[in-house]
Amino acid sequence: MSKKNFDIYLEFNYLKLNLAAFNKLNSQLEYYKEQSYKSYIDDDKELNFEELQKLVEKNIIEMEKSVDEFVKDIYLIIETPQTMSIQLSVIKNNEGKNITKQDALYLIQDAKQQILKSHLDIRILHIIVENYILDNVQHKFLPLDQKCNNFSIDVKFIFFPKNLLKNFEKLFSKQQIFVNRFIC
Repeated sequence: MSKKNFDIYLEFNYLKLNLAAFNKLNSQLEYYKEQSYKSYIDDDKELNFEELQKLVEKNIIEMEKSVDEFVKDIYLIIETPQTMSIQLSVIKNNEGKNITKQDALYLIQDAKQQILKSHLDIRILHIIVENYILDNVQHKFLPLDQKCNNFSIDVKFIFFPKNLLKNFEKLFSKQQIFVNRFIC
């Protein structure tokens, strides 16, 4: 198995496609291309994946020639009107006990499960903890081993429709490229 020398990033933002290759040894940008693709969006503001297939294939081949390495996997950055988010607060009666990391993880996981249970057609890409609140005092970082009666967390979940992500995975799998991570 050959060693991969580059991390490849592709960004779709409904106006253009950006491609970048970063050298893994020195983190330097070795390749960058920006290309408009407004014509690949239909009247319903949906991406035309058949047309995008041709655009992506052409640009991947060009990148591979430039960096002299086959693209096997990518990090895919997506900015679309289909990006959605939910913000909520979850609370726990802590009964004067110390706060632990497990308390915070449990609250976040419980909130995540509730969202997924009521939104079967989404995939959560990012979970952002905005505040930790102990007895009505906000903290930006988890104040471990502090006693409190009430503990809550303000959390933001960013998600996409599963079918959109599957379409992107299919787009790249046709070229035998694996999507390492979706980023928004």
